Amino acid sequence: MEYIFQTTPLDAETLVFQVSRGLERRTELVSREKYPGMWRAADQLRAAPKISLEASRRRRKSSRLLGALCLALGIFAFVPGVVEPRNLPLLLAGGLGIVAGLVSLLGGRRRRKNPFDAAARTLLEGQNRVPAGQTVLFSEEGMTLAGGPAGRLISYDRFERVLDCGDVLLVFCGQSVIPLQKRDLAGGDLNGFQALLSGQAKYEICSCRDSVY
Repeated sequence: MEYIFQTTPLDAETLVFQVSRGLERRTELVSREKYPGMWRAADQLRAAPKISLEASRRRRKSSRLLGALCLALGIFAFVPGVVEPRNLPLLLAGGLGIVAGLVSLLGGRRRRKNPFDAAARTLLEGQNRVPAGQTVLFSEEGMTLAGGPAGRLISYDRFERVLDCGDVLLVFCGQSVIPLQKRDLAGGDLNGFQALLSGQAKYEICSCRDSVY
């Protein structure tokens, strides 16, 4: 049985989260294979009892109240220090109080950037991706990128792994990663294709909340 993909343009805005999640998961899997002891320790820490949601909310509320208090005291000390510039300790104390209050109030609102987002966007928009209109064929023997010098068979033993990220499959092969959209499967059914890959290579499903498939 053969499974044929007719590739269409990749929508970076739609797929960036899924691809980012896949790249992050692949990095973790490779790291787990190289450093199993370190990851056993990390998993034990993750499994340790966590504080309740209510306790976490109380802690955040206390932190905000403390931040507001620091800000108020900082302003209270800073204004007289400005009026009387010779009172440098009061001026410094007020400034530190204002800074501490602002950090406490605003620091928790900043959303951390995922470093894998940039890598995902580069992959989806880069020149090394499979071009639109390319035919990619999978069979029992391996994967073939039809046409041009790349039209040779790549056997499954050269696959590092395949990650199913929802709407897109990430095929890691050698130093390359090939994103394939499930909607581009033009020949064969998806369930049969997934069964083929899971039987021939390391295959894992990455849950992505915004996927269609």
